Amino acid sequence: MSMVEAVVSGLDADMAIVDVARMQGCGRCHEAGGCGGVMGGTSACAVRQYRVPNSIRARVGDQVLLSVPEGILLKAALASYGLCALLTLGGAWLATATGAGDGGAAVGALAGLGLGLMLLRRGRRRWEQAGDGQLSIRFKQ
Repeated sequence: MSMVEAVVSGLDADMAIVDVARMQGCGRCHEAGGCGGVMGGTSACAVRQYRVPNSIRARVGDQVLLSVPEGILLKAALASYGLCALLTLGGAWLATATGAGDGGAAVGALAGLGLGLMLLRRGRRRWEQAGDGQLSIRFKQ
């Protein structure tokens, strides 16, 4: 189980909203010439917010550790990239198989990509509502 430091920034019913500062990459996000400047400015090192069950009754401002189960990131990456790539290629193939030509293949690929993104968004909502997101918090000791 991986742990990252976070700060509770808000509460919503029985959920805690935690902020995690992304300090990945070169570690020089806020320096000139660091990856934050090269890879999209502040978005490369932006603070990310997550909604997690507040089973520890944390309050706004509490410093906590966010637990991320091993393998969940790999599953999410495979679902995100794999599904979209598969549907993009499937849409292009389907359009080509029906004789739509190159333009039709491009439209089919975009339609497949759009469907993949829509399915991911719907799946994310279900995942969050089911409460089995497997993210959890505990107090930092």
